[in-house]
Parts: sequence; structure tokens; C-alpha cells
Amino acid sequence: MGRVKLLHYCERWTGGGIENYILSLVRHINRERFEISILAAQKESEIYDRELRDLGVRVESLLERPEQNPIVRMSKAMARFAPAVKAGGCELLHLHICQGVALGYARLAKKAGVKTVIAHSHNSGFGDGNRAIKLAGHVLGRRLYAGYPDLCLACSSSAARWLFPERRLRETSICRYILDVESFSFSPRAREELRQKFGLESRRVLLHVGRMNSQKNQFFLLEAAREIFRLDPAAALVFIGTGELQGEIERRCHSLGLDRRVIFVPKTRDVQSYMSLADLFLLPSLFEGNPIAGVEAQASGLPCIFSDRITKEAKILPSAQFLPLELGPQRWAEAALRALDPPPSLPERMVALSAIKAAGYDLPRQVREMERIYLEGCGWAG
Repeated sequence: MGRVKLLHYCERWTGGGIENYILSLVRHINRERFEISILAAQKESEIYDRELRDLGVRVESLLERPEQNPIVRMSKAMARFAPAVKAGGCELLHLHICQGVALGYARLAKKAGVKTVIAHSHNSGFGDGNRAIKLAGHVLGRRLYAGYPDLCLACSSSAARWLFPERRLRETSICRYILDVESFSFSPRAREELRQKFGLESRRVLLHVGRMNSQKNQFFLLEAAREIFRLDPAAALVFIGTGELQGEIERRCHSLGLDRRVIFVPKTRDVQSYMSLADLFLLPSLFEGNPIAGVEAQASGLPCIFSDRITKEAKILPSAQFLPLELGPQRWAEAALRALDPPPSLPERMVALSAIKAAGYDLPRQVREMERIYLEGCGWAG
């Protein structure tokens, strides 16, 4: 048997969690069994281009220019999807999607002759803007198109319930994100170097990693940070990410008088060093499938505070906790400082990785499991 032609598809190629998941698979999957390509409705980042070229993989885009309106973007992408899939000779399609209307890609793929379609749910809600239209499309998509995928995957039980109707939940597999958790092991050297670079040697440092959008609830984060700085004038916040709300978030930071206390870092391929730099990870999201940055933070031994709207499957270390957003920024600030009294010792951070692996985040094992799903689940084993 020749190599299976595997196509990964996502709506936006931005350098976020879904893209990291795909990249981890591309790096480590058995290349003698799979010929991999990546397709997106639109490509918004070149952060992985060089590495993907070295791996012999290109990211193709259906749209020539970025379209910010999600309804228009999906309409245009769906009109061009089937011809692109057919031209590439795809045998196995792995759809990385977040809402019911996107299950329509599975219908288009089956009509285009794709042998096996996998629908993989990566989220448990959607953000602001056109919510009534989004909800209608989500509900209608689940009803009309949920029968087309051959296999259903999800990053958490909440993500499964969000995308797939009851009749398909029993056959949906929960798949942990494929992560090179070893690379997020705590590094005393990285901690010292970055703290010297930013002048943070003796300060308590909070960290947030996330795309700047409504889902991540970062205006709330800034309000909580203001309260933290009031209680601890020496504290600082490192904020990693870019996105459609970047300008508004930076202006809010300025209006709150936090410019000298918040360090904005654009997209970086060295998130692991910033995990070592920090003392606490904050994620006040309105919803999440299963936040990949939360797993990375815990692999570095960071205590984490998640909003209680995030799946409980995000908790791996005992130090991770969930707080209701309804408590408000001041209570979040108080909880953050309690979590750092005292901060985890360096030896404690060094051994956190073993707990993450014991929870199933083991790269070789996870890649083998995905290969099994691809081959056995699709009738290509042997």
C-alpha cells in the first residue's frame, strides 16, 4: 500500500492551538505511511512556514485575501473547498472545526469522493459578533451534517457535546492534544535570562497566553491585573498573543495606567521559556475546548487559575484551580496572590513534567494512537 494522502483543514491558520496540534502531528507522524498537506480557508500567519517547507508540507489557502467576517469567509471557503480537495487527491480528511455549520465541509468532502472524513471538535462555544446567526448556523449544521463524518473526535467531553448531537456522542473519541511536553519542562536558565532581559529578577510574574479575541476575556484579565498590582506593586504581567482585539486591548491597558507593568509579547515560538519565567498562569476564558496553553503551563510546573467555564479536564496538577468570573477582578486578584504565597519551589517545578506524562500527554504514545485512528479506524491497517 502506498502512502495515505492526508489533508488537515482549519478555518484560519494563525499560529494558535489548532495549528500547534497539526504541526506536532506533521513533525512526528510516520512519513512513510502518510503524505500530508494542509489547507485553510485563509492563512494569517507565516510563523511555521520555514519548518513546514523543510518537512515538505505547504499551507494552502482557499481565499486570496483575509476575510474578517466569519459568515462571508465560510461562504466563500465552502464554494472553493470541494474543487481544492478533489484536485489534491485527498483520501483522508481531518477537519479541525469549532461549530456545527463547519460540519458542512464533511458533506462537501464526501460528495467530492474523499474516502474517510474525520471531524475534530476543538472548542465549546463561539465569541461575540453575529451571535444569533452563528447559533442558528451551529444548530442547523449539527442537525443536517452530523451524519457525514466517518469518525468524530474531540479535545474534551464539553467540546464533544458542543459539536456533535446525542446520536454521535457514544462513538466520539476524546483525544488529548499532541504536545511535546518535554520542551515545556521548567528551565532555570531560561527563567534567569528572561528575568534579566525584562528587569523582573525579584518580582512576581503572571503570565497569559492566548489569541486576543473575545473568547479569552482579556479585558477582564487587565482589570484583575490592576487589582493585583494594587495589592502587590512589584508584580508584573506578561501577555503573549496577537489578534483582532490587539489594538483595543493595548489601549485599555494604557487607559488603566498599566503600561509599565504589562509586557506584551507578539507571537513567539519560544513560549516555553516564558512559562519558565513566570510564577502563575491566568486564563479567564469565556469558553474553551481544552486549552493547550494550560497543559503547557502545568508541564512547566506553573500554578494555574482558570475560569470555571473551562472544562475540568484542563486540571492536571493539584495547584490548578477554577474560579467563577462572577467573583469579579478583585477576588481573582486575591486568589492569584494566595496562589503565590508561597510560589512553587524550583524543585517542585522541575518534577511537574512526570505528572503531565502520567495524565496521558506523552508525545510518542499520542502520535501512535492517532496513527492507529487514521489507519485502523479508516480500514487501512496492515
